[in-house]
Amino acid sequence: MAVAVANTPEISGGGKARPQQSGLAEAGLAGAVYLVLSYLAVFFLIPWVWETYLADAIGQSVFLGQGLLILAMTAAGVACVYVWMKAFTWQPGFRAAVATGVAFILAGFFVTYFLSYLFDGVLGFLVRRGYVGEEMRGVIGMAFAAALIVWWILLMRRTMRGAKFQKRAQRLEEDGWFTADAYKKGQGLRTRRLTMLGILGIVGSGIYVYFFLRGLTVRGEWTWALPFNDNYRLVLMRAYGIMAPTLLALFTLWVTYRLVNYPRFADFLIATEAEMNKVSWSNRKQLTRDTVVVLATVFLMSAFLFGVDVFWSFFLGLIGVIKR
Repeated sequence: MAVAVANTPEISGGGKARPQQSGLAEAGLAGAVYLVLSYLAVFFLIPWVWETYLADAIGQSVFLGQGLLILAMTAAGVACVYVWMKAFTWQPGFRAAVATGVAFILAGFFVTYFLSYLFDGVLGFLVRRGYVGEEMRGVIGMAFAAALIVWWILLMRRTMRGAKFQKRAQRLEEDGWFTADAYKKGQGLRTRRLTMLGILGIVGSGIYVYFFLRGLTVRGEWTWALPFNDNYRLVLMRAYGIMAPTLLALFTLWVTYRLVNYPRFADFLIATEAEMNKVSWSNRKQLTRDTVVVLATVFLMSAFLFGVDVFWSFFLGLIGVIKR
């Protein structure tokens, strides 16, 4: 007689069952690193090589130089997309894992920078007091920053290799945040479009006020001072007057589109439009008649209350209850 027996997981030396890894964490980390490196290559490496080695050879033609630079950056971006499609294989939760990895990398950068900046202030105080030399300030600071980076990498790897991460990534991807597919396409279109226009109008107004009313700087660079080194500055974004509002607008457009296609919120908007379609709207003639009735009623009620107030004020004053 055949008997079905459940497979028991292998037990490690510590006596606890180790969850099997499907490779989602490694694929997500590799994809996140690839996206970050591709961004740096397209928006930093190519412009630096262009300005350093090719700008003088082209001459003084700004139009030709900028046009060729944009063409080179576009070609590099297309090449990165092609390599991405060939190198990475989609699996459930992959896009959510990549997005999580990118968020971890960005958060790790800001955490490392600000903690290093605070630690650099402490080292600067010790240098001014003579307890630490200027050269040792850089050595100690770089060691501190390296330790922070290693700690953050271990934290990121541990989090993404956790037993619950795969389920969370798959659930997040099933909600549709990383796909262009529409949820219940064709339903609640009017309410969805009006919601998108409202959100885009609010964010667009902020972009216009913050960037354009202050003066658009095309060639400006967004730089931060490097901790432990006073001779160099960290370039975060080139031509931030164009790049920052463009990236913010694209991000807002994508989030807004996915928000109105998020199952729970989309069902709410669809139900709202269905209820609005059940409303019986008055025609022009009926609306005019009802408006006249409402205004006349309000006028008569106001006149009546005014008359009652005048009468009781006179009567109560006459008998001495209130003083005139």
